[in-house]
Amino acid sequence: MALPHLLPSRHRLLRHHAPAILLALRLLAAAGSMNQAEPLLAAALADDLANNRSNQGERPTADHTLLRGSDAYRCARQIAFGAMKVPRVVPYTTDGLMAFDAGQHHHTRLQGLLASKFGAELEVPVSYKEQGIDVSGHADAVYRWSGKQRVVEIKSMKAFPFLKSAGGTDNFGREVKPEGPKIEHMLQCGIYGYSPQIQADELYLVYLNKEDGRLAEWIIPMQGEPVGPDGEDVITLVKAELDRLSAIAADIGNGLIPWRNIPGYGVVKDPPPAGVKGGQPWNCVYCAWQPLCANLPASKVPVAQINQPVTAGAPADEEPF
Repeated sequence: MALPHLLPSRHRLLRHHAPAILLALRLLAAAGSMNQAEPLLAAALADDLANNRSNQGERPTADHTLLRGSDAYRCARQIAFGAMKVPRVVPYTTDGLMAFDAGQHHHTRLQGLLASKFGAELEVPVSYKEQGIDVSGHADAVYRWSGKQRVVEIKSMKAFPFLKSAGGTDNFGREVKPEGPKIEHMLQCGIYGYSPQIQADELYLVYLNKEDGRLAEWIIPMQGEPVGPDGEDVITLVKAELDRLSAIAADIGNGLIPWRNIPGYGVVKDPPPAGVKGGQPWNCVYCAWQPLCANLPASKVPVAQINQPVTAGAPADEEPF
């Protein structure tokens, strides 16, 4: 006995599905002829982010000082340009502003949790003015835990710098050993903690991976634990950094732009161009004043020497950390 036809023949299949096939072909043809819409919303977003950043401006220092705690371990000349309010030469990018906007959101949320769960005081002002040091700032949070005073610094970052600090598995399945928190973040937090207003026993550093929401956390004592490149503890590093910041402030007061000198790197004789990824030191690549600075010698120069037109370099993306 012949088996019944369970499947239609080729001709019957085509006749049955012809309307759907024709419709699909028409849609494909229409899609191919469509012009991509003008990036109206993209342009509006870029303008909105730029306007918000411009309206926010630079946050005033806590005690109207020349320098701020977040200047810790930065290039001496970059600190001076910021303190003197020299207009940035390299423009912001939309990517960078979006990352900044997202970072602010996460930062505020974590601060709220510190306040609600641990009773932390937020945005605690600190100042070294009475000690003759022109530095002040705001600690993200301060609270007591097990009888010890803790000062908190929160940093949000991309996946790569987070992985370098916290360790884990990269996208290729390779294990990355943790390097721990960056010295500039320990110093910033330590400057707040060492201040007369806080006198912390411990630093509490929190890193947030903006790409997947992971957190890494470290509790670091102010004294006794080697964390610096030569085995220094936090207080030793902080004292040396405050001396460096005082010298930078003195140069500015004397009408001088400091050396182009980056802690941990040294004097930069030939800075790489702005926005060129992979250039070293990376600090110059992401510096808002790179084209201006690159036109100057590496040594100290009179402030009057920077008053000259400079052509902007390529826009720099968000700093890697």
